[in-house]
Order: sequence, then structure tokens, then C-alpha cells
Amino acid sequence: MKTRKDNAFTIVEVLIAVVVIALLGFLGWKAWDAASNNDDNASPTSSQVESSESSSPVNNEKDLDAAAATLDETVIDDSESTRLETETNF
Repeated sequence: MKTRKDNAFTIVEVLIAVVVIALLGFLGWKAWDAASNNDDNASPTSSQVESSESSSPVNNEKDLDAAAATLDETVIDDSESTRLETETNF
């Protein structure tokens, strides 16, 4: 007469484990997909932001100096990133 080994997995246990792993993978993929779709609409990138001033191409040194002066006058509020860097010890 055949005896069953108690230290082995049955096919039912293996199938249940595969189904649970597949279900978790599918739910994780759906959550990741939904989050990545929300990121597309969250905030504009630098290429999407329209400038209040029209920009012109830099053709000579005078244009380059004017662009540098404009950048020097630009105020960038990075207090939030500075605070976060301080908190995380960067």
C-alpha cells in the first residue's frame, strides 16, 4: 500500500500559492499603473511650463550676456527643498 509523505507539498497547496501570488502581482500592477497615470497629470515638467516672457535664440555673445543677466535676476524659491535636504542630512 502507498503511503503519503508528510513533508511534501500537495498539488492543491502549490496551486493555492500560485493563485495568491498571481493575485497579489495583478493588484500591485494595477496600483502601479494607476499611480503612474496620475503622475502624468500631477505637475507640468519644465518643457510644459510656458514662460511669461518670450525667449529668443542665442545667436551671439550679446544674446548670451542678456540670457545670463535674466537668469541672474530670476528668483527661485527652493526653501522647501533646502528644508528637506536639512532634514535628511544631505
